[in-house]
Amino acid sequence: MGSLMYHCTQITNRRVMPKPVVTESARAIARDRLARRLHRLSPGARVSGMLRVGSGSRPDVALAVVDGVDCVVKDHAGCDRWFALWLGPLLARREVRALERLATVEGVPRVVRVLDRRAFAMSRLDASPYRGCQGDAEFWRQFFDAMYALVSTMHAHGVAHCDLRSPDNTLVTMVGRPAVVDFVASYTRGSQWNPWRRWVFARLCEVDRSAIAKQMRTVCPELLGDDDVVALEEGWLGTLARGFGVWVRRIARRLFTDDTGRR
Repeated sequence: MGSLMYHCTQITNRRVMPKPVVTESARAIARDRLARRLHRLSPGARVSGMLRVGSGSRPDVALAVVDGVDCVVKDHAGCDRWFALWLGPLLARREVRALERLATVEGVPRVVRVLDRRAFAMSRLDASPYRGCQGDAEFWRQFFDAMYALVSTMHAHGVAHCDLRSPDNTLVTMVGRPAVVDFVASYTRGSQWNPWRRWVFARLCEVDRSAIAKQMRTVCPELLGDDDVVALEEGWLGTLARGFGVWVRRIARRLFTDDTGRR
């Protein structure tokens, strides 16, 4: 992909939300918990490493082998008890539904197997978060051209991501292509008989495009063109739709978890 003179690091000058500190003991407990779950759901499956330890509204996310396939497992049973009980199945079903719609789209994980109501396995992407990558202007120009194309393809398949502002959800593959993960906040386009849902979907597509323009402004602002400047202004309707989603997530955390202080 154009200029491949880039590398990924773990430190940037971009201010990001601090992540919860996870002790090795907590990581080991989570790994054992997930390993026992996987053994019941898919005999022969095994956990090879934890990517995220679940707590509050956050699911367990781990590298695993399921049905002989290297994959990533997301398990909402790792959330706080009441969140896992009431909202875990809804969120898992929403993400699986989005990924199944995007099964033919390159740069998006594939569903390997639905393990139960709260857990599923998806394909692994050989990629790193874009915020840890450094490249020249030509690299980023080609990257964001491809990112706009990828997200437009997602929209054409009826899926708005709705959380591209989170820097960990946009990845750079080893060949410099964009990839998108974590569709738990996604929104799908309704049928032609559901004009309200289709209208909301269109507004959330604007939010996705605005998020890409903000990514570009962060890593390579000199690439911003007139269309990108327009995209930066997502409009009051898009802001309202996104703000409503944030409000719903905050209420859910307050009601169902002890994790109310985290994003």
